[in-house]
Amino acid sequence: MEGATEEKGVCSNGCGVDGTEASWQASQGDDGQKFEVFLSFRGPNTRKGFISHLYDALVTSGIKTFIDNVNLEKGERVNNLSGYIERSRIFVPIISEERFFSASVERHENNEELKKEVSDWKNALREVGKTSGFNLNDANGDEADLKNIILKRIMQEVNPKYRFICNYPTDLDSRVNEVIKRLDGKVRMIGICGMGGIGKTTLAKAVYNRLLKQHNVRENCSFLANVCEVSKERNGIVVLQKQLLRDVFGREVIINDKDDGITKIRKEFQNMKVLVVLDDVDHKDQLDALVGSQSGGFSGESITIVTSRDESIFKGRQKVIYRVSELDFDQSLKLFSQHAFKQPEPKSDWKGKLSKDVVSIAGGIPLCLQVFGSLFSDFESIEEWESNLEQLKQDQNKDVHERLKISYDSLDKKRQRIFLDIACFLIGGVDWEQRKEKKEYAMLMWEGSKLCPTVAIAELQHKFLISINDEHDTFEMHDQIRDMGRNIVQKQEPVPSRFWDNKETLQMLQRRNVSMTLLHVLHFLFFWSFFMTNARGWKSHQQCQLDMLADSGY
Repeated sequence: MEGATEEKGVCSNGCGVDGTEASWQASQGDDGQKFEVFLSFRGPNTRKGFISHLYDALVTSGIKTFIDNVNLEKGERVNNLSGYIERSRIFVPIISEERFFSASVERHENNEELKKEVSDWKNALREVGKTSGFNLNDANGDEADLKNIILKRIMQEVNPKYRFICNYPTDLDSRVNEVIKRLDGKVRMIGICGMGGIGKTTLAKAVYNRLLKQHNVRENCSFLANVCEVSKERNGIVVLQKQLLRDVFGREVIINDKDDGITKIRKEFQNMKVLVVLDDVDHKDQLDALVGSQSGGFSGESITIVTSRDESIFKGRQKVIYRVSELDFDQSLKLFSQHAFKQPEPKSDWKGKLSKDVVSIAGGIPLCLQVFGSLFSDFESIEEWESNLEQLKQDQNKDVHERLKISYDSLDKKRQRIFLDIACFLIGGVDWEQRKEKKEYAMLMWEGSKLCPTVAIAELQHKFLISINDEHDTFEMHDQIRDMGRNIVQKQEPVPSRFWDNKETLQMLQRRNVSMTLLHVLHFLFFWSFFMTNARGWKSHQQCQLDMLADSGY
């Protein structure tokens, strides 16, 4: 075909993604519209199911996508589709199990006038069978997971700067529009504020993607995640300053200290148009160090988006504040149902009635709805639903941490230990190689302690207590869930089992009355530090050392 692409992928009972090395700006069709993706499929069931969800996800992510029932004008000939295909940057064919192609071949085989066309079909299908792509088996039979795998691949092809938003965007487009319309020539900084778990980061990612699309931006942009957590690390602010400059210029910039970083950012950005997102900022000093202390942030037409739980960090700055509100009941029920039943609404049985009770307790907080939906998806009997619902009712007047703790309580002891290790030691930082090493060493420790980490981590992912960064293979966790885990540890008696703050660790070491439990903790802390420092040389002796760790009571 004239518009063939360089990289191709297709699958049976799945889909393929074709990409090219062309410029980011999408091709332009005969009608003046621009499309980055063309979805090709056949069959009414496919259209109403998988294709519909994939199309919605692409559009929500800001990707201009062609689908015939939306973009083909009434009366326009289907033959014109070839023109759209040739002018689209990415071609995604979807082949289902409905045997549509086989049925079409059989129906036309005996027609003399169509013999050559039928032969071409057969040859095309043989070529398809030789081409690798995404298969439903790649997602363990879960269409929602397959959709997200494809979406992430397409986003990388269209613009590597795009951020994956979430599995089930709910009421997102209207909120993105509300944020963007508040930008004008005078105000170039937006603070997205609200309680933890309300969806600030999700909204910031969607706004970021939309602005990248609207302004055709591929460079001069940066998304700094987890600013609060990274800032707590040694030289954390400098690490963030380096990442900001690296993202914008595509090269390393030497920074000696925080003040040097402030000076270089101000100097380099003063005549530039940049788009920067600072996610989870909790102190004005972080803002000053990354965007400068001037009232409006960066100069010129630059746009800065900041997410925070604390509006006071913006005091004295020229900005607008967008306060993220809770989802209404219908939106909440839809989000819960997507996670619990993989469909936008519950069935009209006892699960439907109890689902509404769960949603009422979640209070419109997306994080709670996501975690609760995943939790209740594992329950089949009405007794299990009612028992856990009763526990939620007891916690509904408590803070988000207490409500989320029901998922932690559902874990067995081994899973709980791994979850707390991740929450305390393995979250945060922008040095991806170091984070990946920590994960690998932790896996060795858990295996040596017979905690079955591979199975445990899969369960933690299923319950949305953790996630794995696809690009860097590192652990990730929502800050509310991380804080919930650390809060559990801090309440342990007689002393916490884990220490992650340097000052608290030093204070603990200086205490005179050291109990046996504390000695176990010290053993763990010493071993963890030594293991992290010397793990490469210890791999041949790992089992002996890990058994010591298990014997210590860890």
